[in-house]
Amino acid sequence: MAVFVIGSYVVFASYFVCDFHMMRLSSSYTKIPDEKKFYVLSNLIKAAVLLSYTPLAALTLYRALVRRRGDQLQGEDAKQETRASQNKMASVPGIKGANRTQGRQRWPRAKAKEETKDEWNTQRIRNLGVLYAIPDFVSLFLVSRMAFSTKLHHVCVVVFMVANLFNDYSDDGVGRALVVYAVFSTFAYLVNLLLASRFLQVNARMALAMSVVALVVYGSCLCINWLWQLRYVLGRWYMTDTTGRLALAVYLSFIAMVVYDDLVLVSWLRLNVKRKLKVQ
Repeated sequence: MAVFVIGSYVVFASYFVCDFHMMRLSSSYTKIPDEKKFYVLSNLIKAAVLLSYTPLAALTLYRALVRRRGDQLQGEDAKQETRASQNKMASVPGIKGANRTQGRQRWPRAKAKEETKDEWNTQRIRNLGVLYAIPDFVSLFLVSRMAFSTKLHHVCVVVFMVANLFNDYSDDGVGRALVVYAVFSTFAYLVNLLLASRFLQVNARMALAMSVVALVVYGSCLCINWLWQLRYVLGRWYMTDTTGRLALAVYLSFIAMVVYDDLVLVSWLRLNVKRKLKVQ
């Protein structure tokens, strides 16, 4: 909770620090109505925060979903090398059977080490979850004009953050699906920058380029994320007991609100690109 308290204070203070400097450095910012200024700042701050999280979030996702498979392949290579070594030992006269048996036992111990390696670092994931939720939590109190779907999104993020603090990710549970969803959401920082740039002086070509890239990146992340979520949830549903299915149902009920906000946003991005193309 120390990370949450300190982080919330830093982000909260950032609104007023950024407002102070933007009022003096940006002529377009001074023309924004007062009730919308913190909306612009909330998106600028969130874009910067998510961008700073992206390298660690990507590393966490890689180690959780990709690196494990690589370790298993390395284990297969080690197995083949050990078998070849055993064959060589067996062909050398004078090698005792006990030594050959000892050689055969080396690989299973190495394989067990590979299998038990923890790719889901619980403490790192908890910290990332808290850091991810802080901008949404603070914006609920400082941004007066916010779409209802966005408010639901932020509330769900805070609820997920609390659940995240009590989950052990070394156990294969529904919490892992939440981690994957959050990581892919982190990659969409350009969308927040685009939302803020609507109220600032941005070159027309730059605005079009940002709109297209944001749509492509956000849409791609959503497609990959949703496909993975569907595969994971269906697999868990048929493999778990009643308690596990209840946990999945609760997760789906909350994540559905996040998905709804994602759909609203991607629809706006698509229309925004069309409008800018017509202007060009």
